This record gives sequence, C-alpha cells and structure tokens, in this order.
Amino acid sequence: MVEREFNLTMAQKTIDLYSLIPGAKAVQFLGITSLLVIKISLFGARGLKAFFRDGGWTAPPDDINTGPSQDPTSFTEESTTEELIASPNQLLGRIIARLSEAFGLWRT
Repeated sequence: MVEREFNLTMAQKTIDLYSLIPGAKAVQFLGITSLLVIKISLFGARGLKAFFRDGGWTAPPDDINTGPSQDPTSFTEESTTEELIASPNQLLGRIIARLSEAFGLWRT
C-alpha cells in the first residue's frame, strides 16, 4: 500500500515563491495599500498525512494522524499589503501554521 503524504516544507516554499514574493512585488509596484485576504484551499487532502522535512513540529500518533476531515478544506488568512511587503516571513509563518493545524501538526 502506498502511503499518501503532504510535504509541508515544499508547500511553504511554493506559497512563498509563487504567491507571496510576486504578490509583494506587484502591490509595491502598483502602490496598493489595503487589507489583504489570502484563501488556501486543499482538494483531495482527506486521509493525507503531512510532514515537515525540518524539525520543530509535532505530529499526533499515526493512528489519529489522518489529515483533514473535510474535502475540500479551506481557510483564510487576513493581513495587509504593508505586512506582505515588510514582513512576508511572519505572514508565511501564520499561513503554514494554519495549514499544519489542518493536519493536526503543531509547533514544539
């Protein structure tokens, strides 16, 4: 049986590289200052187990680490364009924390 897993380390890099960095450049170039709402949706994630390549996260035992119970699973993170430009790592950290919580992971 092949175990289905979701690599949160790669998800973090992908969100940063393809969403936050270009988004920050765009709003800075256009001079946009406003509220920002980011929606993350996962489709087909029910039953996936998640992991981080680096440490600092704790997972529940395998018998209860079953991933999101709803499919699709989604959440929103509220911020501002100022935070996106000045503190993207802080925003990314909150997004990844929310995504990790969907899989039952928490920071140690």
